[in-house]
Amino acid sequence: MPFPSRSSVATTMRYAGFVLGVAIAFATLTLLVASLAPGHSVRQEGAGFAWGNYGSWIVLASLAGLALSLPLAPNGACRIAGGLVACVALAGSVTQVGRIAAAAAANGGRVDPFAALDLSSPAHPEADGWLTYNVVDGRAMRIGVWKPRLPKKNAPILYLVHRGGWNDGMGDARNSGAEADWWRNRGYLVFSVEYRLASAAYATWDKAPADVACGLGWVAQHASDLGGDPKRIVVLGASAGGNLALNLGYQASMGQARPSCGVSVPVPAAVVAYVPIVDPQYVYDHGQAVGGRETKDLVENYIGGRPDRHADRMRTISTDTYLSRDAPRTLVVEPEEDGYVPAESVFRFCDRARKAGVNVTTVRMPVYNHFSSYGNSLAGQANRSVSHAWLSGFL
Repeated sequence: MPFPSRSSVATTMRYAGFVLGVAIAFATLTLLVASLAPGHSVRQEGAGFAWGNYGSWIVLASLAGLALSLPLAPNGACRIAGGLVACVALAGSVTQVGRIAAAAAANGGRVDPFAALDLSSPAHPEADGWLTYNVVDGRAMRIGVWKPRLPKKNAPILYLVHRGGWNDGMGDARNSGAEADWWRNRGYLVFSVEYRLASAAYATWDKAPADVACGLGWVAQHASDLGGDPKRIVVLGASAGGNLALNLGYQASMGQARPSCGVSVPVPAAVVAYVPIVDPQYVYDHGQAVGGRETKDLVENYIGGRPDRHADRMRTISTDTYLSRDAPRTLVVEPEEDGYVPAESVFRFCDRARKAGVNVTTVRMPVYNHFSSYGNSLAGQANRSVSHAWLSGFL
């Protein structure tokens, strides 16, 4: 059997390279179309996740697609067609990354697309200590402490309420190390609070809020001993943690915070919420399931059943219940592509809060989605830097 000639092998490799380049371009265009499509869908959520976490790599891939499709095209017609597709894909990917960077810059933040090329999992630096703030049913409820890198007196305090849909197995205060480390590098004394998590057999709609209230009261009592300023406490939470953070801050301003340990709960200087569940009923009715995560299950587990059977509990966990002009100043960062906690529910809440007299700043971020706020990703950089810039303006 004769071996293929060098020329035929070279031609085959050339065709393969051209096809690969065009395939990369089409994949990028698919992400673009899915991201720009109206409404919410599984495809759109996937596209938002890709842009928020891997946008810089998509640009590089698009550049590679152009580099392959132009010189390796088998003829002029293929060169024109393939080059056009690759150029559009590259321009689109650069535009998507640029939209995130521009929105962050417009709100005082900064996004470094080159830093976002680092896809290594962010380290979770261990806390300087885990302290018990309360004991509930024989369980020690703990709070992690991360002290500022450069020791200082009266440091501003960041009180983290972790995400995870209120449900067991989806979030953990111990996983706050990367977030805590970022903030302590900027002079904050950081706390991450444990709270009781729900399951299908264990509702915590009344327990989790009591825990985070107790933790905040504990922080206020011990902040000075740990080098923090109890008058400069910022409560920060994302998703379900954002719900707990907002409700805690707003309830405290109304004197309605219900700690599980009887301590006095201070009114925080500010509340920062990423992708917060402010309207649980809307999330229950319209939240887009992602990766098998059904928002209906999360809400039902949290309140102990269907919302139509527990209207009182739904009112208790809905942030609208606690709107007043005495609420602490608030920053809400919400990506427009969020379908898991539909973005429109968050923006409408911010409008209602503003009308109620709350000093709320709403940052609408393009392109990325609910699950794109980690580490050095484009979305993670945007969320953190915008929040830091906002807090630096008055704290």
